[in-house]
Amino acid sequence: CSNRHLTLFYSDDEEENLPQPPDIGHSYIAKYEMNNFYATHSAWVEEYFDYYGERAKISVSVLGMEFADIYDYARGIVTSYRLQRPERSGWSSKIEDTCKAVEMSDFKPEFEILTYPVSKTTKRGRQIMATANRALRYGPPYNYTFKDEMTGVETRNIPSEIFRGCVNEEYSNYSLLSDFHWGKRLPFSYPTGEERIPLFIEMRGPNIHNKNEEVYVMKYVPWFQKNPEFTSAMFEVPKGLHCEYFPNRARLPNVPSSFSYEVEIMEFQLDGSGFLKEGFQSTSFKKVWYDHEVKLARIDMRPTKEDLNDLGLEDTYKSISALFDLKSGLTYLSDMTTSVCLPINNDTTYFWKHKNGTIKSPEEIFGVSSNLQYKGNTTIMGVEAHTWTELTKDVRKTTTKRELSFLHITKETTRIATSMCFLASGINL
Repeated sequence: CSNRHLTLFYSDDEEENLPQPPDIGHSYIAKYEMNNFYATHSAWVEEYFDYYGERAKISVSVLGMEFADIYDYARGIVTSYRLQRPERSGWSSKIEDTCKAVEMSDFKPEFEILTYPVSKTTKRGRQIMATANRALRYGPPYNYTFKDEMTGVETRNIPSEIFRGCVNEEYSNYSLLSDFHWGKRLPFSYPTGEERIPLFIEMRGPNIHNKNEEVYVMKYVPWFQKNPEFTSAMFEVPKGLHCEYFPNRARLPNVPSSFSYEVEIMEFQLDGSGFLKEGFQSTSFKKVWYDHEVKLARIDMRPTKEDLNDLGLEDTYKSISALFDLKSGLTYLSDMTTSVCLPINNDTTYFWKHKNGTIKSPEEIFGVSSNLQYKGNTTIMGVEAHTWTELTKDVRKTTTKRELSFLHITKETTRIATSMCFLASGINL
């Protein structure tokens, strides 16, 4: 594409009064159906470009598969995942999902025409983010000029103004002649609340490195927002998906030696079709305090059958409080009406890993291992968290997934030993 493709003849007076290309702001969300002239199937595409958040995402859904690339310019990596979806609802063991993260300089997109500018030469780490214009291939620096007015099926019979530009970009490998059909102002706003949106985008041109290869795409845009509000969920890898993390620059935080946390265990069943059966059921709730240095721990719980078996108790509907003296092996149990001090076998309780009395480290309690790989940010119960995942195989050689999410792990300012040590000492007398 060259300037000769943009040559339009207007008088000086006409040029002064020509419509100017609308501004798209610093960030945008665009959703559209994309048809490739050389492909047999259309694709649904969603773009999220957050300039000030230094992040962007492109997802493409076609023939029951979703391809997505998440650009983290602040860290200089791109995370790509592929989800295969069956033709019917429900879970299928044949679904093979993949996810990996690479340095931006090593990134190779699945679709060349659907990619954002990245540097192939800069050093690793934080990258300079492109402008929204370059991401959408529109406006400056591409010298878009007014071409014509049109009303047609491409724009759903909404009157539009066509702006034409030349897009020559090495990062996308194509030299494109681009037409943006901007809907004119209507008596009402578009669904996104915008006064004008690009209703139809047409791009055509050869591969810069192979003149025999051409791309010709048409984008039908029902949804476009400029400078929208973004949420972290828009840029997350789907929950439950394990990612191979090649940059290996995200280290696990150190687990403190003294901490507390709450955990609720939910159980559910799937029927033969993979659908949820009888909903979720809460089976246990625990609040845990742990001090590795002075070897004291406490669990307040609504016990499961396994908990009752480990503690040597009969079935009860009451809440149980268990205080563990990890030095002596004694456990003090109490509920609303009774309390008892019991010696518990070290191999059947929560904080020992061997019969000889070896105590689990804080990392072992949380399941932290060197095999965990960084997945990215996620949101759990409204709280943003960093997530690591690990793939493990059971004895039947079937792949299982374990996901470890860190919301906040802070060292206790007041040790639990302060309020419990006297009680534990009294028991041992």
